[in-house]
Amino acid sequence: MWLSLLALLTLCATGKVAENTSETPVGQEKLIIARGKLLAPSLVGCSIKKMPELYNFLMERWALYHNLEYDSGEEKKPRLIFYNDKDEVVETVSVKKMTADEISNRLDSLGFYKRSKKGEEVPEEFKNFPLKAPRDEL
Repeated sequence: MWLSLLALLTLCATGKVAENTSETPVGQEKLIIARGKLLAPSLVGCSIKKMPELYNFLMERWALYHNLEYDSGEEKKPRLIFYNDKDEVVETVSVKKMTADEISNRLDSLGFYKRSKKGEEVPEEFKNFPLKAPRDEL
């Protein structure tokens, strides 16, 4: 009984909940993200129809984001995977219960460049986004 109470208090103290949708490696202070990949069901399959917000995001917004790849398949747990410049996974976020606006807001907050319309050329200064270009040291 005491062990259960201690475990519950530990979870409350750290702020972690059972339905945490983000998995970040321990000790990671600041995310350095170079690109992202969205793993989700195929747009022509039946399983994506059960997730209308994700379907909407893929149909209307996905192509607007630079450096965001879409990998289709029969993913049971659709997720966004973020990689650093060394191609290492730095964060994974479940998108199954997220709205299209929440997915877009997440990408925007991480610095992904969003085109104003599909097919628009990405300006040279934004080609490396969300990874910020290295600055010259003084």
